[in-house]
Amino acid sequence: MHKVSARLARSVQQLTHVILVRTEIGVALTTLGTLFMFLGVMLFFDAALLALGNMLFLSGLTLIIGPQKTFYFFARKQKLRGTICFLGGVLLVFFKYPFIGMIVETFGFLNLFGDFFPVVLTFLRQLPFVGTFLSLPYIRPVSRGSSGRLKNFSSLVTHPPTFRYVADV
Repeated sequence: MHKVSARLARSVQQLTHVILVRTEIGVALTTLGTLFMFLGVMLFFDAALLALGNMLFLSGLTLIIGPQKTFYFFARKQKLRGTICFLGGVLLVFFKYPFIGMIVETFGFLNLFGDFFPVVLTFLRQLPFVGTFLSLPYIRPVSRGSSGRLKNFSSLVTHPPTFRYVADV
């Protein structure tokens, strides 16, 4: 009985280690993907860097949350427009239309991950230097809504604000 429980404990420990390693590799791939996409944009929309960044980002995301959860995240009915735009932008980058592809991909990214931006901003406000920067008088209104709550960025993308032109009479 003692040998069975020791084997079971060792198996659970090994499985936990595999999951932790998979998550660490996923975070590294996602970070590298973001870095390659940033470099691709900075180097005048280099299609090779953008394509590599897209592949690293998607594979890292898959390793972090798992293949099944990744599929269900992208296949949700509420996120269908964002998924189509994001994957369409990735395909445009692969077919050597990097500028148009990144515009379409950014729109899809904001529709897919826009709900996470308020959580990220709340986390960033708790960091020592970044929180101080976000609390500056001219920066604070950009990241907060009029009632003091964080804006929902995905609704801002899907329903952009309208501005009226008032002529001096």
